[in-house]
Amino acid sequence: MDLLSEAGNRVAAIFDFLDRLVAEEVRLAVQASTLRLALERGRQEAEREPLIALLQLTLAVHAGAAGDWRPAVPAAAACHLLYLGADLLDNVNDQELPAQWQTWGPDQAVLTACNLLYPLSQLALKRVAAPPEVRQALSVVLAEGALRMAAGQQEEVFSSRDPAPDPERCLAAVAAKTGAEAEACCRAGAVLVDAPAPEADAYAAFGRLYGTAVQLISDCQDIWGKKESPDLANGRRTLPVVHALWSASGSGRVTLLRLLNTPVSLEQQAGVRDFLTSHGSLIYCALRASALRREAAGHLQMTRGTGEPFLAALLDRLRIV
Repeated sequence: MDLLSEAGNRVAAIFDFLDRLVAEEVRLAVQASTLRLALERGRQEAEREPLIALLQLTLAVHAGAAGDWRPAVPAAAACHLLYLGADLLDNVNDQELPAQWQTWGPDQAVLTACNLLYPLSQLALKRVAAPPEVRQALSVVLAEGALRMAAGQQEEVFSSRDPAPDPERCLAAVAAKTGAEAEACCRAGAVLVDAPAPEADAYAAFGRLYGTAVQLISDCQDIWGKKESPDLANGRRTLPVVHALWSASGSGRVTLLRLLNTPVSLEQQAGVRDFLTSHGSLIYCALRASALRREAAGHLQMTRGTGEPFLAALLDRLRIV
């Protein structure tokens, strides 16, 4: 099986379902317009990195336990709507709203994230071919996941104001935010196959660790993988930056703090990047991601999904360098 091609098929199935859902459930034109805007951005991201997209998790867990991913499409779509809402709110909070939203503005983006995408996820669950108690359990998984993700977002905001940044606090915020998203996706797949509690917990732990590692890798790629880093430009205190602030002292640390409180130019970004590298921040994040990967693999060994090629492929891509 060509995993990349199959990943594309799974992405297409998710978004075909979501397109039908909007067409059949949303009557107000303005709501349909902003929802389709959010879905189109999500589609582009998933098609660009189909084997990394979190929407693969629910499908992969179901396939690993039951041998087929297709019955999990509505649940995976519901989980992805939760992710799209959180991602849109994150863009608003970071003042990084995509250009497509400029006509609508941040107010409409917030309304779409909070008042449209989450309710639509509940309507997606109505289409899960399972007994009512299973659909109810899936609804609880999404609600609990949304609460944990919100807690992670709040912790990220609070920790960014901390005068003495702590890498462990930063990592905990990542685990509570992106980690919780992936955890909900995996637990949803486990609920669908009626996995015993220990196995469901193992899938959930796998997701939490996987999601945390994905975010660490994304934060490092933003800094070292791009000529112009949006995170550095906006002074975001992602883990590499927090590690450098924590480990540095003297004038270098003072200069970095001053830069982070102002727009960081492209020329200044090069200096910040060198400063982070010299303080071992890339190596630190790579080691933390590697440890998360090993721990996630250990939890996967306790499930029926061990032989599922997608889960193995997801783990294999948890590398910064």
